[in-house]
Amino acid sequence: EQSCTTNPELIVTVVPEDQDVPVDGDASFQVTVTNSGDDDLQNVTVDSSLGSCDKDIGALAVGEESSYSCTAEGVNTDINVSFVADGQGVSDPDFCVASGNAASTVGNPPPPTTTPPTTTPATTAAPRIPSGVPTGTAEANAPLLPFAALAVLAVGVLGVAAGSYQVARKRR
Repeated sequence: EQSCTTNPELIVTVVPEDQDVPVDGDASFQVTVTNSGDDDLQNVTVDSSLGSCDKDIGALAVGEESSYSCTAEGVNTDINVSFVADGQGVSDPDFCVASGNAASTVGNPPPPTTTPPTTTPATTAAPRIPSGVPTGTAEANAPLLPFAALAVLAVGVLGVAAGSYQVARKRR
């Protein structure tokens, strides 16, 4: 049984790992693939759960990295995006393979709720009612007055309220 005599390795990083976008907004990613093993790699590819983020990188020498940007357009729900990189070692492509992965989460936060400012109605002082003028409160089971009588009463009160008065005092 044959095995790989080198240690091929890929590291995948995605920035940002978590992001929020408005509903139907675009999410952008910066993907970096690094050959962190001890063998040059060939046929390096990145497969993503978003087709728009798949990438053929090709060859990566030991310590070399490749970066690219991609976008998920019109995100209308929370999503988890995966990125998986694979490559073959140059020393023995059939047995020396490297793989690495990363993930990113995209969320759609609820829109901010706006509460209209509360307004307090302006208060106005109650009109002053001269003493002796009926205020409109009624006793329970009091007899009802016909409308015409109320009109006559109102005119009489206005006539009394409009006049001038002199208070006489009796001397002893």
